[in-house]
Amino acid sequence: MAGVAARRGDEYHGGWRRAADKTTKTDSEGVVVNQVLLRLMAEERILDAGALRAAGRWAYAYYVAGYAVECALKSCVLAQMIHTGGVFTSKKFAEECFTHDFGTLVKLAGLTPVLNAELAANPAFVGFWGTAIL
Repeated sequence: MAGVAARRGDEYHGGWRRAADKTTKTDSEGVVVNQVLLRLMAEERILDAGALRAAGRWAYAYYVAGYAVECALKSCVLAQMIHTGGVFTSKKFAEECFTHDFGTLVKLAGLTPVLNAELAANPAFVGFWGTAIL
């Protein structure tokens, strides 16, 4: 399967580990995730979802594609923090980032106007996104 390579005893996805090796440091709790790693993880999960879809594993392909969207949105949140210092605007900002809710992540990333414009301009996208205009 494209983008996936597991080793016994190591139990990792090849792309994730390659990205981690190049872009992160580790601490006593494991890999410290950063904006670049999240973007690379999103790209790898899209490859994984495509391979699963091609193999007829629709349900898991759908799940992995959602994981890719979450990683991409969290990468955007970190990019927004870097560019705006957003972490300092709210004491609970870091806590708000620990979510799987796409709407919340879109807001935290400052992408609400972009999403709303796309939803308004593209009726098909509304069906694919599956959420109300924020």
